[in-house]
Amino acid sequence: MAKKVKEGGLPDDTIIEIVMKNKITIAEYEKIKNNTKSKGWSIQAYQLGVYSDGLGKKLD
Repeated sequence: MAKKVKEGGLPDDTIIEIVMKNKITIAEYEKIKNNTKSKGWSIQAYQLGVYSDGLGKKLD
């Protein structure tokens, strides 16, 4: 029997990666960094305009 495919076109057991953006201060980032690691999340922070798209630039 074929796997059931949902509206998005992928089977339920497909592995995906979720990327969420949130603009916060360094102090706020430091507060949540250890908590997220203990939950198994991997987070990264970039200064706006340096490595992020904060100024609308794209990295090649």
